[in-house]
Amino acid sequence: MRIAAATTEPCLDAEIAVRFGRGPFILLVDSDTLRFQVIENPDLNVRGGVSHELAQWLAAKRVQLALAAYWSPLDQQTLLSAGIQVRTVCDGSLRNTRGQARSSLMRPPEEASGIGNLAQAKKPQTTVPRNDLRP
Repeated sequence: MRIAAATTEPCLDAEIAVRFGRGPFILLVDSDTLRFQVIENPDLNVRGGVSHELAQWLAAKRVQLALAAYWSPLDQQTLLSAGIQVRTVCDGSLRNTRGQARSSLMRPPEEASGIGNLAQAKKPQTTVPRNDLRP
């Protein structure tokens, strides 16, 4: 499987960037062999996250899965429209995520929790007893 991940450094041991569109490097990795290609992220300074051009380029490179710690709804939509699945990775390097693929540490953004799902986090509901509302 071909995987794309934005990372902080141009190597497999680098931390996966929190947001896909903001990592300085994008690694294209063959998950079976761990052979990889590094590119500088062309969308690093683009307003609005992942561009359609980058998503189409990744699709042309036969990328099937993109990894990040957090996915904005726009980034998800852009990559999904190009036929690329997105997954939230709780922490770690790209090399370490190889073992996470079948575990609960890597989930679709809507199912993840913690930092990888900031947009989906729900605030706790508090209820105030009715008699406490009176002065």
